[in-house]
Amino acid sequence: SQSVDGVLMPTDTIARVGEARVDYSMAVGARRRWAIISDQIPFPDGTGSHSGMRTFYSDSFRIWHEVEVAGLGNYGVAIGAIDDTTALAEWASPFEKMLWRVLRGSQWEPARLLTDQGFPIRPRLRPRPGGGFWLTWGTFGPEVKLASFVDGVWSEPTSVTADYAYGPHSQHFSENSEMSRDNAEYPWIVWDTQSPFSGGEIAVSFPTDTGYALGEVVPGSRGPSVLPTIVRDANDDVWIAWWRFQRATYFIHTYTRATATNLR
Repeated sequence: SQSVDGVLMPTDTIARVGEARVDYSMAVGARRRWAIISDQIPFPDGTGSHSGMRTFYSDSFRIWHEVEVAGLGNYGVAIGAIDDTTALAEWASPFEKMLWRVLRGSQWEPARLLTDQGFPIRPRLRPRPGGGFWLTWGTFGPEVKLASFVDGVWSEPTSVTADYAYGPHSQHFSENSEMSRDNAEYPWIVWDTQSPFSGGEIAVSFPTDTGYALGEVVPGSRGPSVLPTIVRDANDDVWIAWWRFQRATYFIHTYTRATATNLR
């Protein structure tokens, strides 16, 4: 669903998927919408299925066009609008590492390697107000990675990590990361980690004049905490929300912490 002038529009079905849980991403431009998902795609002879990606675009409500794309994407996908008819896509898998390519109209440009280091997972895109994109991803290590896309060129990935509260630094494994969605050129970054010493933690880092600060653990996040998200409000205050497995959704404000239950 899309919000227009503060009004939530009717739900638009893009496609049927082959499994209940898929990783997906969407982007909206002035004239076009895009969606990319990782899915289980049936073999033509009906003998089974394989991991793969599916990409769609729409120029009008309830009409979606699928554009075939090669790649697995089973460790996450992301897409962002470059202009009215052009989108930037990234995907990760343990075999392909991190790849990216551009969709112009209904034609894909060749895929290119962004990084072959480590085990990239769950890429997330955020537009840069000055033009281009930020991309962050987990690594199954104690750090997350951050890269910038400007004028068709990716920067060298930067490592962002935290002063974890429990256990050796090397025994923390990042997975889901997210960036603040606001008009600032440099976003805050939040991510979850799993650890045999803490069970899990949410960490957050903010930009400084010399790069990203050593992150800190969000108070009250120790335990099976995953899927964090972060925003900055008009007062430049930070809000972080996360889900604790089989319990509830939690959120913390710069000054106030609360628990949300029975969400609708």
